[in-house]
Amino acid sequence: MLPLNQPSSASGVRVGILHSQTGTMALSERPLIDAALMAIAQINQAGGVLGEPIEPLVVDGASDPAEFARQAQQLIQFEGVTTVFGCWTSATRKAVKPIVETLNALLWYPLQYEGLEQSPNIFYTGACPNQQVEPAVSWLLSHKGKRFYLLGSDYVFPRTLNKIITCQLKQQGGEVVGEDYVDLAETDFSDAIARIQQTQPDVVFNTLNGQGNQFFYRQYRDAGITAEDIPILAVSVAEVELQTMEDAAVGHYASWSYFQSLNTPENQRFVQEFQARYGTNRVTSDPIEAAYSQVFLWKLAVESAQSFTVDRVRLAAYNQSFAAPGGLIQIQPNHHVGKHSYIGQVLPGGQFQVIHRSQTPIKPLPWLGVEELNFNQSDLVIEMLSQVSQGIQETWLSEQKSRQLEALTQKLQQAEQALRESAIALRNHNRVLTQLAKSPAIHQGDLNAAFAEITQAGVQSLGVERTGIWLFDKTGTKLQCLDLFDKNHNQHSQWIELAVADYPTYFNALQHDQLIAADYAQTDPKTQELSASYLIPCNIISVLDVPIQIRGEIAGIVCLGKVGTIRHWTAEDQNFARSLADLVSLAMEARERKQTEFDLAESQRSLATLMSNIPGIAYRCLNDSDWTMLFISEGCYDLTGYPVEAFTKQKILTYNQLIHPDDQNAVFDQIQAAINNHRSYQITYRIITATGQLKWVWEQGQGIFYPDGRVFYLEGLITDITAQKQTEAALRKSEDRWQLVLNSTQDGIFEWNIATGKVFSSPHLGGMLGYTDPTLLESFDRWRNLVHPEDIDQVLATLQDHLTQKTPPYKFEYRMRCQDGSYKWILARGQVQWNENGQPVRVVGSQQDISDRKQAEEEVKLLLNLSQAINAAPDFDTALEVALQQLCEITGWIYGEAWIPSTDESILISSRRWHCQRQGIEPNLSVAIEGFREYSKLLTFYPGEEIPGQVWLTQHSQWISDLSQIDDVLMRLESATACGFKVGFGVPIIANAKPEKPTRQGNSCLLSSPSSVLAILVFFTHANGSEDKRLSDLVNGVAAQLGTVLQQKKVQAEMKALFAAMTDMVTVRDVSGRCLNMIPTKTSNVYKLPEAMIGRKLDEDLPRSQADLILQAILQAISTQETVSIEYSLPINGKEIWLAEMISPLSTETAILVARDISDRKQAEAELYLEKQKSEQLLLNILPQPIVEQLRNNPDVIAEQFNDVTILFADLVGFTPLAARLKPIELVKLLNQIFSRFDQLVDQLGLEKIKTIGDAYMVAAGLPIPRSDHAEAIAQMALAMQAAMKRFQVELGEDIKIRIGINTGVVVAGVIGTKKFIYDLWGDAVNIASRMESSGEAGRIQVTEATYQQLKDNYQLEKRGVINIRGRGEMVTYWLLGNQ
Repeated sequence: MLPLNQPSSASGVRVGILHSQTGTMALSERPLIDAALMAIAQINQAGGVLGEPIEPLVVDGASDPAEFARQAQQLIQFEGVTTVFGCWTSATRKAVKPIVETLNALLWYPLQYEGLEQSPNIFYTGACPNQQVEPAVSWLLSHKGKRFYLLGSDYVFPRTLNKIITCQLKQQGGEVVGEDYVDLAETDFSDAIARIQQTQPDVVFNTLNGQGNQFFYRQYRDAGITAEDIPILAVSVAEVELQTMEDAAVGHYASWSYFQSLNTPENQRFVQEFQARYGTNRVTSDPIEAAYSQVFLWKLAVESAQSFTVDRVRLAAYNQSFAAPGGLIQIQPNHHVGKHSYIGQVLPGGQFQVIHRSQTPIKPLPWLGVEELNFNQSDLVIEMLSQVSQGIQETWLSEQKSRQLEALTQKLQQAEQALRESAIALRNHNRVLTQLAKSPAIHQGDLNAAFAEITQAGVQSLGVERTGIWLFDKTGTKLQCLDLFDKNHNQHSQWIELAVADYPTYFNALQHDQLIAADYAQTDPKTQELSASYLIPCNIISVLDVPIQIRGEIAGIVCLGKVGTIRHWTAEDQNFARSLADLVSLAMEARERKQTEFDLAESQRSLATLMSNIPGIAYRCLNDSDWTMLFISEGCYDLTGYPVEAFTKQKILTYNQLIHPDDQNAVFDQIQAAINNHRSYQITYRIITATGQLKWVWEQGQGIFYPDGRVFYLEGLITDITAQKQTEAALRKSEDRWQLVLNSTQDGIFEWNIATGKVFSSPHLGGMLGYTDPTLLESFDRWRNLVHPEDIDQVLATLQDHLTQKTPPYKFEYRMRCQDGSYKWILARGQVQWNENGQPVRVVGSQQDISDRKQAEEEVKLLLNLSQAINAAPDFDTALEVALQQLCEITGWIYGEAWIPSTDESILISSRRWHCQRQGIEPNLSVAIEGFREYSKLLTFYPGEEIPGQVWLTQHSQWISDLSQIDDVLMRLESATACGFKVGFGVPIIANAKPEKPTRQGNSCLLSSPSSVLAILVFFTHANGSEDKRLSDLVNGVAAQLGTVLQQKKVQAEMKALFAAMTDMVTVRDVSGRCLNMIPTKTSNVYKLPEAMIGRKLDEDLPRSQADLILQAILQAISTQETVSIEYSLPINGKEIWLAEMISPLSTETAILVARDISDRKQAEAELYLEKQKSEQLLLNILPQPIVEQLRNNPDVIAEQFNDVTILFADLVGFTPLAARLKPIELVKLLNQIFSRFDQLVDQLGLEKIKTIGDAYMVAAGLPIPRSDHAEAIAQMALAMQAAMKRFQVELGEDIKIRIGINTGVVVAGVIGTKKFIYDLWGDAVNIASRMESSGEAGRIQVTEATYQQLKDNYQLEKRGVINIRGRGEMVTYWLLGNQ
């Protein structure tokens, strides 16, 4: 060893403080410097040590073990220090250990460490593993569990400590389920946290050090893991580290020998003094307390030894004790300190609550207790253990360097390859997506073509073998493949369907993740379920599944599969797949939009057709040889004897089978001829009913066509004209057949003898009115008495017009009274016979009961009025209220309510809308109904519960004649009975479904089944009675119409909400720029109010330039049928508002304009431009402009040789005495004045200022741009500088002179390095110019022979002679005196 004397100086005894002030460990170590300095200050205040004040020398280890070793050697060898307080990590301690041992100095080390070390030159004042780690592990095993996950920084302390922990766990029945090490500078812990989540340990034992702790705890919290789930116990996280973590560590644990929260007098005094010195926001910690206490232990040892000599202090230190803030501590002969053990839980605010403590100080056992064993080989075991830690250190250093080199090489190679591949993939993807975005199939909603293009693009662009588009069915329970492109077979196909219930994990991941990128799909947890049924049979190794979003809901997926080999999905792959899914959504939305437009038009046309043809049987059928019925009205049974279901749902026969065989061809030919000419048809033919009856029918109908001319379906009316045929036959037959006709016809036949007033009538005439008396209608007067009073006048007037030959055959509709007092509608037809004088003698005719037809007409009228009222409603809820009110008034029901499915369609909830007919209701019942309503509002129903739930479940109306028949689970019907309600009726409002895809067999479309229930209407009445079929049919018909209307209302409300949420301004304009419509949105920046712009042209509202720009863009968009984007500004509310406008064609005459406020973006761009200009100017102030340009183009070293350059060095003489008299700030101001004047001269003469060094100034000419007069320019500069200095002497009254030296020659000039750029010169010519200045005289300009040759013809020069130049020998020089 090299012995050192007592460290002393003129100012006291020197000690070293060696901690990191920079780097990853600075956050933890800086407070230890403060603690040591506070202890030194307190000792000095009390008189120092042995009468000597302590002089601390604080140096920075910079978080680098090599720097720690270098600084320790510097302190000991060159600063005379024999005592050093410092180090944190074991790596830095082990780096310093050989230094203090070789130079025989003392290191006081304040940190807990891994043990297995003991040096005569180190005192370890932190905890050993048996004082910190072993108590913590034992406590965790008792209180938290046995499964440990070990996470530490990658160096010797965590690795050694974790080996000790592993051994202790094996001894005490625990286990290590995972072990991770990360770099001290690591900030991303996602992989480690993922492994923790996967292994689910009982506790994480944390040996991380430095700033990485704050990132780990925050990411741990953000991953959703709480201290209750998996707690963390740390041995290097103290109060200082908690200050950077906010609340991320709350609830977790730490093990130390000290906490700031300890309630002892010594600690309270320590904390108060620490915060008084460094601020109330500062905290203390175990390392801070040890760094503070060890200074006092050293002081006690020195005073006990009465010497600063290392060997004497070492011996005197043994058994020294000190009342530390954490409790009494004592130095043991093994150079360690006995300490208490505490376990604390982190509280909000960054402090610990002590939850466990040792009863007495724990004896330090750095050798795992081996030193306590009494056997001959204990020293040998200790020596072996000491090699363990050293071996771990050496292995770690070797592995770390190897890993770093390997990782760096691999990262560089991967980065280069990834950049190349990414650029190629990105270009290819952009090209393909651009082509797809322009695809007509996508924009026109042609799903077959669009899906084929998209799947083929996925295969070709991503290099996979399979790309499929899968969509959920209407129930959401199955995923069906609509298009699968197989590259190996080069074909498209529709493939299997997947049931959601069979693959719950996969579909759950699909719902919660943005996408599923499984490199090895057969074992990936998200896709493993698909292996047996799909992945393995198809040999699919990797899958990339992206959800298809429609209005925020997942409608399906785009699935890309790699066959045979594994595929690592890059970010570019995933982004491209997302774009494919977006294109699928675009195509589906386009298809849905076009289908909706067609459905709406078709619905309106169907309604009009049915309204106009409601008498008889209304139908809708396919244009095929069977006349397959899609819809047929209830009159079907009366006409054919077959129920409706026989033709629609059951399909047990076709309508063509009813047509008489002799008429079938004629019917088909006549209809096809009409269809081919796009006209309606009217035909008469015979049918055979279910009973075998032959009936004559008259059919009127028309074809409904697709926009492309294909037949959609046929619709029309079939009327029974059998009676008419029979009547016509009877009129043609002889009088002998008259009675037969009377008995066979369904109409009433009459003959009125005008002269006698007698009337002959068939028995059916009275029978249709319910009369059995055959004489009742034997006279005209009796007939007249049966006509409704409101109709009689018009009936007689019409009859009179016919009798007087003013009108053709008599025909009129009126009401007649029946036997039971009710009235029936009668259609009367008649023909008058006149005599030769033109006088009417008799009337022959028929009367037909048309009550059913009239009732149907009334119901149609009712439907029309109700539809108009609902259409007039502003929203969905109001439309419901109108429907309830109208239906109650029409049917006479007392009470009506509506039930709406919840958002997830799991329950029915009560609508706010209801109606009650209060007129004629007793007050007490009215009050009961109010209570019934209030109770109902609070209820919800599951499918099948009570009337609403049953109707919802079956999607069919229900008539409840007896409310007690319903299972009244919520006691609501009992309350209804108290309101006097006896009968209930529920009907579903079902949204109309869209037609299916055209079939190959025909050009029409089948009506699809209802898709969803919009609402359930429930009615109650006081009247008893069984089901009124007419009434229930009427309400069901109304409900069917309501489905379409309410669905439209719902869509309108959603569209209104969408536009209300938009901040863009949306207008529709024609080719002249006239505003046709402005959609109301939430925009605030408008040039004019919307209502003031409609109907006006652009140039009438906007400035001319902006109006012309927008109009040209409209014309371009319409002519090219593509979207055009423009930007412009408008003065709005006193400010310039910038707008970005997207102009898209709506038709060949109109376009939609969507304008968005981009003022903030424009302002940001302007500010960015200004900042760039500032940066440019700053760089030009530092470097010549040509050099700046070269740096832009090539950031490597810039150096260039210049053969003809003149260099000037100048130095201020007399400046040193002046500096001694002036304050520093005054001195700097003076220098700035002088050098600023020199800078002005440089600019005037076009020279290049190189630099200033103190009071010296360097300038050159002939670079970076060469010039032939470089020497003359420098000469002018030198003379101007002399003149400037003379003026400064006068102004300042100071004798300041300037000494100048000039030389001409070859130099190398340029910029080196990557930071703090400076343009500098190198070469012998530069050194000689500097020697010219230093060997010159004050107030004079000395030049070399080379410069003299350049100046001798134009300047006055005086030969100085030969002088000796340092480093050059003898040289001839000259004085520059002035211009000639």
